[in-house]
Amino acid sequence: DQAYMPWSYDSSWQPITGTTVSTGHQVELAYLLSRAADEGAPQAWRDTANKLLNYGIAYGVDQTPGPPYYGVMDHQTVATDGAALDATSVQWWQQSELTRATMYFATVGGRPDLWTTYDASWSAIHAALVDPADGGWFQSATWNAALGMWVPGTTDKGNVWNVGYHETNLYDEALRLASLNGSPVPEPASLGLLAVGALALLRRRR
Repeated sequence: DQAYMPWSYDSSWQPITGTTVSTGHQVELAYLLSRAADEGAPQAWRDTANKLLNYGIAYGVDQTPGPPYYGVMDHQTVATDGAALDATSVQWWQQSELTRATMYFATVGGRPDLWTTYDASWSAIHAALVDPADGGWFQSATWNAALGMWVPGTTDKGNVWNVGYHETNLYDEALRLASLNGSPVPEPASLGLLAVGALALLRRRR
């Protein structure tokens, strides 16, 4: 009923007051619950999924700084206070999960209201995370007000915690949704081209 899943619990599985709520995981869980309902899980899970998604967007999405930008972040206070939102940095996994969830819910989940968030989130990925010179995704980026642009938080594109899981699942879902729409997917020369083709098909569907 509170529309979010706390991050930390005590030994009796009671939420620990004042700990973080991961808005990135709220939208990831929203997607996973709804997909489970697609595969036969209780349909009531969709209601929970929409609540989690609404919470993740309400407390994790911002339009500042600079150009329209949507970043899913952890806020370090109680779940009803979004004041601690960090709108000056972005990480690859939250942005991937936000884009995947809004793409799914806008396409087949009865939520066309989410296309605006999807568009802005995908734009943020290209503006902040994709390396235009060498390809791949940076793990994080920080807004540099003096330069008026995003700069990589690190040039490291992979480690034991970052193996391309989230962005790969984003591309995979784009392809899955394109196939559901009955649109042929052209044979790609690379995974990047495959993802771009799938997203183009989705935009035509819209």
